[in-house]
Amino acid sequence: MNIAIIYQDTTINPMILSVLQSIFKMLENKNRIYSLITNSNQINDTSTFDVAIIVLLKGNDENLNDKISLLKKKNTTIIVVATKEMQNILPSDSFIDISPNFISFIKNGSLIYTLNKVLNDLESGKNKEYYSPILRRTVIQRAIKAINVNTYLEIGVSNGENFVEIEAPFVIGIDPIEPNKQVKQSLSENRFYFQLKSDEFFKNNKNIFEKRKIDLAFIDGAHNYHQALRDVQNCLNYLRPDGLIIMHDCNPISPIIETPATVYEEACEKVKAIGINPYGYAWTGDVWKTILNIRSTHKDLKVITLDCDFGLGIIKKATPESCLNYSIDQIEQLTYNELEKDRVMLLNLTDPEEFLNSL
Repeated sequence: MNIAIIYQDTTINPMILSVLQSIFKMLENKNRIYSLITNSNQINDTSTFDVAIIVLLKGNDENLNDKISLLKKKNTTIIVVATKEMQNILPSDSFIDISPNFISFIKNGSLIYTLNKVLNDLESGKNKEYYSPILRRTVIQRAIKAINVNTYLEIGVSNGENFVEIEAPFVIGIDPIEPNKQVKQSLSENRFYFQLKSDEFFKNNKNIFEKRKIDLAFIDGAHNYHQALRDVQNCLNYLRPDGLIIMHDCNPISPIIETPATVYEEACEKVKAIGINPYGYAWTGDVWKTILNIRSTHKDLKVITLDCDFGLGIIKKATPESCLNYSIDQIEQLTYNELEKDRVMLLNLTDPEEFLNSL
């Protein structure tokens, strides 16, 4: 698939240009070749692309409309990336809504994941006219209301972007870093922050769960298989019978995003060495192996992975519809290549809308 990325702005921003180059380098594979275009005049009668992705940030020019008409005559699929109010400026086969703004869309990883999903849908003939990403916060808050959550636990608060928005009667956040200003301001007599590693928290604070069970746990801590697995196991010890565990970063979409590392900074240094701009870098690590472990070793847990926001693993105490049969040693040896061959089956990949509608 030959793909043109057309960056349309009143002024070319070097940082955005660098981030776009990094994003498409992360998405590039043997079936997808990307060309970055910053001037619509680069498109001419000899231009031949299967797909044109137009990143429309500030306005449009008539020349670009003419170029799109030229591409459409050659059966090029047009994907427009813009905020909702700009949806009708250009004709498109698929529109990606980057509201509220492009920068936040990059920082939370929505751009790269959504682009990958649109291209996957296009390759399978299932592309839609409109795409708006479903983020972890939406899934968590819907689940909180659906299963009547009293106690919410979050492992990996980080900058608090998710934590401060969560509404539940009793909220616990865990992270070894000092909480920032917005996290501190969100705390109250029913909202707590433990500046600890998750293993240490569960070891020294068992008394918290003597009178209350965890209704919903969100795991987004260290992005490595072994720690994520321990976090799941610790949460299961205190999870109410019909409670939920939601785990982030279960569906990496490229080997660069899955780069093994112990901390984010280490992963960034590794990808900088191959020309990736860390500003737009989304890192999942090998958390996906946790899904395979649970599906192989727990016949009493139902596990699915929502195909949104880099994969949201959903774990609940129930009889699974299907299991895997990997040994612990086999899981250790698996690489991203094995995941890529059949991620739908391995992760039990599920449409997020289907899950949300089932709550």
